[in-house]
Amino acid sequence: MLNEKPGLIINSEGIVDNTNIMSLGLIPWGDVLAINEMIVQGRVFINVTVANPAEYFDRQKNPFKRVLMKMNYKAYKYVIDVRANHLKCGHQELFSLLQASFQEFKALKYVALGSSDDE
Repeated sequence: MLNEKPGLIINSEGIVDNTNIMSLGLIPWGDVLAINEMIVQGRVFINVTVANPAEYFDRQKNPFKRVLMKMNYKAYKYVIDVRANHLKCGHQELFSLLQASFQEFKALKYVALGSSDDE
């Protein structure tokens, strides 16, 4: 049976990831520190570095998957990986879209939190 959920949603709140069996749903932009590419054993992954990895470990209810997440974090310093394998776009297109969306969030956050010149 096919999953009816969209594989990935990118919006003003963050990334809703359903791209693989380790997916954790919404990753708010405010939690994201970086989005990078990493090559592991010849395979290219998009990893999302978050400020609060322990919260994401706790979200994973499957104990086996939680252990795998912790092992990935210990070895590679990321908790979340997003994959284009089952999406209607390629890896590079997905990486560019995630990077652009993250940069847009950071720019908006800077404008909203920036200092005032009226003092």
